[in-house]
Amino acid sequence: MLQNRLRNFATKVPAIIADIDGVLVRGNRVVGNSHEAIQKLKTPLGRLNAQKFKDLKDNLIPFMCLSNGGGMMEEVKADTLNDIIKLEGEDKLNGDDIILCSTPLKDLAEQYKNEYVLVSGVGDSVNVAFNYGFHKAMHVSEYTSLFPHLAPLTTKYRDEQVTQKHLANLRSRFGYSLDITAIMLAGEAVLPIKAFFVFHDVGEMEESLQIATDLLISKDGVPGSVREVDERQVVELYTTNPDFGKLILNPRQLKAN
Repeated sequence: MLQNRLRNFATKVPAIIADIDGVLVRGNRVVGNSHEAIQKLKTPLGRLNAQKFKDLKDNLIPFMCLSNGGGMMEEVKADTLNDIIKLEGEDKLNGDDIILCSTPLKDLAEQYKNEYVLVSGVGDSVNVAFNYGFHKAMHVSEYTSLFPHLAPLTTKYRDEQVTQKHLANLRSRFGYSLDITAIMLAGEAVLPIKAFFVFHDVGEMEESLQIATDLLISKDGVPGSVREVDERQVVELYTTNPDFGKLILNPRQLKAN
């Protein structure tokens, strides 16, 4: 992504990567002269210094915004920044200018596009995963709404309207390819999970820990099955959140009690 954009300029033009929160904006307020700085970075090199950049006069300094935030599409983050910083026309940021904590996970979409995967994360994380190309992504809370016995401490106190909302989201995203009623009757064995993704800050931590742990020790991506310690790990864990990662033991050392 960034590497491709820099390839032609690496030896001649510096690249600038800016943090977002606390550097460009703080909440809904602009920090310092962010507006003027970005305007300058969006100016063709020939207008900045025609003599020095005569061979690259129409090019721009490679510039991207970096954040450990997420829970939204890069385009949405760009639009939010444009509104706060008051960037218009050619100065506006777009999705390609933004790297969020979940952005690197795009590279895994091709591998898992036809596999059921679980997504943990607040905000719009599961729809972000779907838009990246994870066509069978489910949020952990949607999964436990299908199979509430897998996380009883969470689902016992979950409002029924919330459960129905999760199920409605599944129907909306999967359409007729997912028979909710039949799946709930058949059980979790009909939805083997191939990977668990933490796209952003985890909301219901105990729910995500329970499901992730059950899947990581499973033989076949189905909670309840238990592999031997020397058997191959079936479900992979990808996390952008170090707090969650620290709470998970090495999956190869996990054993059933």
